[in-house]
Amino acid sequence: MRKPLFLGPGVAVVTPFLLDGEIDYFHFVNLVGELQGDGAKALALCSSTGESELLSTREKIKLIGIGAHLAPHLPILCGASGCNTSRLIEECILLYKAGAEAFLVTPPYYVRPTFDGILGHYTAFADKVQAPIIIYNVPSRTGIDLSVEQICQLAQATGAIGLKDCNADPSRIMQIKGKLGEEFAVYCGEDSLLLPYLYAGASGAISAAGNVMCKTLVQICTSFANGDYSAATERYRVYYSACKALFSKPNPVLVKGVLADQDKICRGYRLPMTICCDRKITQLIEQIEQA
Repeated sequence: MRKPLFLGPGVAVVTPFLLDGEIDYFHFVNLVGELQGDGAKALALCSSTGESELLSTREKIKLIGIGAHLAPHLPILCGASGCNTSRLIEECILLYKAGAEAFLVTPPYYVRPTFDGILGHYTAFADKVQAPIIIYNVPSRTGIDLSVEQICQLAQATGAIGLKDCNADPSRIMQIKGKLGEEFAVYCGEDSLLLPYLYAGASGAISAAGNVMCKTLVQICTSFANGDYSAATERYRVYYSACKALFSKPNPVLVKGVLADQDKICRGYRLPMTICCDRKITQLIEQIEQA
């Protein structure tokens, strides 16, 4: 197993769109700069929060290149989700050359493969792309919730360096690290469970909420790492409530709504996703400002 690319707070960055649906690179550059300044330890681009399925390969290459140029000292992670294994591999080889340092690889969605098929998908990716893999278990999007045994089998077969887990049971971390070793990084992918994940031994987080609460995310992770558990818990109480509200609609609808209301991105979108502009955003911003 390789050592983790990063420890602590990572952010899964949104992809801003202009009103005509084109990518808003101006605000993307500003957002990357702000997150870097706020203390993010890694940036995940073109992931589920970045609406990767709505982006062309050419657009992904440009976004990865910009991110790698603007944040040369931060690991640039890239989403790798798809149900066509060979097509995904072809794209990710290009994205690796463009500056991605590791890939968040989900099980194939929609086609409902057996575990043998999932294992084949991951091993083919590892063999062909030749880049670090972080297994991404996100059952709400793939319909597949990888078990501890399956995660360990995938990691051992591919040499994966970590796991982003959206499972609601943080205690799994102890089992996973017990089998794969302490150097195998496990990142919280369920923002509202950040502190329970840290207590269970998580290496950090890859957070969608970090787009709008990066400083709080950093403070929680830093306080916990420094052994100041009371400070981490105090910040987490407000963070938890804000996260529950922030993800009451499919991500990143409300995250982008908050950013748009703060004039950090435009209100553009690409269907079938939308952007929320109702009264709920005002209430959310009030919660976020308290965090």
